[in-house]
Amino acid sequence: MSDDRDHIVAAVTVALAPLDAALNAAGAALLTFRGTPGTAYVLQAAFGLTPPIDWQPVFTNAADANGIWSFSDTNALNSPTHFYRLKLP
Repeated sequence: MSDDRDHIVAAVTVALAPLDAALNAAGAALLTFRGTPGTAYVLQAAFGLTPPIDWQPVFTNAADANGIWSFSDTNALNSPTHFYRLKLP
């Protein structure tokens, strides 16, 4: 028996809100993001953006009841460059 149906594959990219970053007096990178309350997000970091980019997971946590997600990277000053991105698990 032959299956003559057409098959469609769709890739969907969801854009997240911007990740805000600031340095505190001790030199830690304070990262904040407004997302969906209770939703888990994965913070990834890379030391450069030359392909292939080696994104490494740093932190996974859910946004609070107000949708606020935050992380303090106390190792931020240990590297001359640090790039971050958030993704859904």
